[in-house]
Amino acid sequence: VLLYASSSMASPKGVLHNYHTVLSNARLSASEYKIDADDILLSAGPYGHFLGLCSLTLAACVGATNMMLPSFTPAGLAQIIESFRPTVLFAAPTHIAACLDTGLFDQHDISSLKLAILGGTNVPYDLARDFDAKLVNGEVIQLWGMTEMQTGLYAQAGHTTDTMEDVATATGARPSAGTEVRIVDHNGSPTRNGKEGELQARGCRVFSGYLRNENANTLAFTSDGWFRSGDLAMGDPVGNVYINH
Repeated sequence: VLLYASSSMASPKGVLHNYHTVLSNARLSASEYKIDADDILLSAGPYGHFLGLCSLTLAACVGATNMMLPSFTPAGLAQIIESFRPTVLFAAPTHIAACLDTGLFDQHDISSLKLAILGGTNVPYDLARDFDAKLVNGEVIQLWGMTEMQTGLYAQAGHTTDTMEDVATATGARPSAGTEVRIVDHNGSPTRNGKEGELQARGCRVFSGYLRNENANTLAFTSDGWFRSGDLAMGDPVGNVYINH
């Protein structure tokens, strides 16, 4: 699978994932989110984006139903949830904000949703709190990830170590199954006592490299195989990760 990723400081780079990384993410995410063949998955984003691809491959992995949204509009998303009763929604904060701002989740029945997985960018606390209140039979999961590493960290309401504030601010997030993370200083040494550093990751979900871009690959990986996310984070003694937005 070839996806494209970029930042404000770089031109688009082709991100290569093989069946090992894509299916590892699907199989392990299904276990983490307790998704099975009885579920109906819907993505508000396109399949060319990581969230959409995760929804598609996860459904295929467990034999669940994958529901296709022809194109996103706030009214269209609210209507399809009411009419076709998906149980799992993948969305970016902008999708949810548009529906909340226009009152669509009050006008339509979204009680079928047991999970709403939000990612793609920082999720504002107020938005996550307000959306969580609308999910009478479900909960919000905040996912931190990148096209290069798929699901890296997640915080989920309902776990004994999480609170709604943890979920909404991405604090107290835990590494996904099969993913190792570390936080290092500018010398590449692990940080201590909650000091800020760069978040790095490795594991079965991490991509194999950028397409025909050896310079980018050299910068993206350490000599011992860790992917440099470029994001700043802090850790606590029990293994939680706090992303600095």
